[in-house]
Amino acid sequence: MILRFTFILLITALSAPALSHHWVSEDYNEHSLVTVEVVVQAFRFINPHPFVSVVLQDSDDLTDVWTLEMDNRWELAALGFTEETLSPGDLIQISANPSPYDNRALYVRSIEHPRLNFRYEHNVRQLFELESE
Repeated sequence: MILRFTFILLITALSAPALSHHWVSEDYNEHSLVTVEVVVQAFRFINPHPFVSVVLQDSDDLTDVWTLEMDNRWELAALGFTEETLSPGDLIQISANPSPYDNRALYVRSIEHPRLNFRYEHNVRQLFELESE
């Protein structure tokens, strides 16, 4: 009995860090996808998730700053991302899930980056070269 209790206590303690990390579905609407062209304002390549501040220009020539949350920093680094991958002024196209809590927050599902000629897909362990037109 004591051995079983100790085992359950150990498993619970080891699982706690995994439970503290948020699920994307808790903070973003995975059933909705926004695709827009934006200009990078800043890229924060931080743990656990990098953030990108972007500017969206609407049809009335008004600008709006949005915050994009990306996948795990270590996974992005394994793909070759660095602090310079997304530079201020870069024009990129993103597809992302919106936040139901903040209409200017999105979770990135894909990025097309013409300057560096790649397409990033969330949870795909490689970058794709953009096709020439």
